[in-house]
Amino acid sequence: MRILEYSREYDAYKIETRTEYGITNMFRDVDYEDKIKIFYSVDPFVNPPPEIGYYSSIRVGSQERLTNRAHVTIEGFNAIYDIKILKASTETLVVESTIWHVIGASQRMQPQRPVGTFSMDIVNQTGEDVVLETEMVGMSRVNLTYGNKVAFPDVHGVLPNEAIFVFKLLAPPGAPLGEEQITN
Repeated sequence: MRILEYSREYDAYKIETRTEYGITNMFRDVDYEDKIKIFYSVDPFVNPPPEIGYYSSIRVGSQERLTNRAHVTIEGFNAIYDIKILKASTETLVVESTIWHVIGASQRMQPQRPVGTFSMDIVNQTGEDVVLETEMVGMSRVNLTYGNKVAFPDVHGVLPNEAIFVFKLLAPPGAPLGEEQITN
């Protein structure tokens, strides 16, 4: 993940995400056909940006599934794609998106299939410090300075729909609080 921009107006960060999965057909004598579901639920904005975000690429192996950007609306994003994996082989699924994420909203990665090893790092490219809170042991609050990255520890044996890498992005230090961050 790359944090690209902070907006006080939207109380959000614009984040570019690239996920890559290897999907293996364990059958040595039969091709595997299935459907891949790509979905995103939009954070609760008080003042949403005119463009919530978009998917720039959804690729299975060398086959690109998007002909144009797929826009994320305030209702979110939901698409299903057919896949075919030849017998005893592995295909790579790569998903790339750029989406605004509300400050203080819980973010998580949630694979839809079993995952052997899941890795993630976050790079700050906003020009200012970013603070994130995590539920991971030993990493409760991380101050991420411009140009640096935080690498989360690898997670092994992830089950389908298991929430991993749960975190919240907070406003940059010294930034005024937005409407949804103010509590009385």
